[in-house]
Amino acid sequence: MAEKTLDLTLLSKGLPSLTPVMGQMLLEACSICLHAHNHANPAVLTVYGDIGDSYSVGYLRVTQQMQRTYADQDRATESAAEAVAIALITQETDYTVIERSMKKTGIDYWLGKKEDAKLPLFQNKARLEISGIFKGDRSKVDGRVKTKIAQVQQSANTGLPAYIVVTEFSSPISQVKANG
Repeated sequence: MAEKTLDLTLLSKGLPSLTPVMGQMLLEACSICLHAHNHANPAVLTVYGDIGDSYSVGYLRVTQQMQRTYADQDRATESAAEAVAIALITQETDYTVIERSMKKTGIDYWLGKKEDAKLPLFQNKARLEISGIFKGDRSKVDGRVKTKIAQVQQSANTGLPAYIVVTEFSSPISQVKANG
């Protein structure tokens, strides 16, 4: 049994760069991916790398309407991976997501310090790159992390540290890599 809980419901409450509606969508996508692999609810997510622990992850009851909404498995998997990564980074580091990144930066989100959340202007303090794998294994996760390490070099000139989070949903497992 997992000792910690990863609270995905925080996403549906909203974050500085995540509206409550978008957060709910990420939570729904994650629920679809966990349900598709017949995981118990709550599921046990094993996280390794620079964050290492087992987490109890509760998810929504999946309806037929949700299954039709998230029928594109690739999109659902990427959104589900965002849910896990944002929740992990927000819960286990001093950072929160502050802005969705533009294309061609090699990252998905800019991160800021949580204590700065009430300031009118956030400053970018770190980078976050996310990837999801619907069905694979630890070696596939490790390979994807290596690919993402190279990808985040596109924004290395910022001098900011990068977090890479890759989640595989059939196990489910996540690797978190702090780079820089």
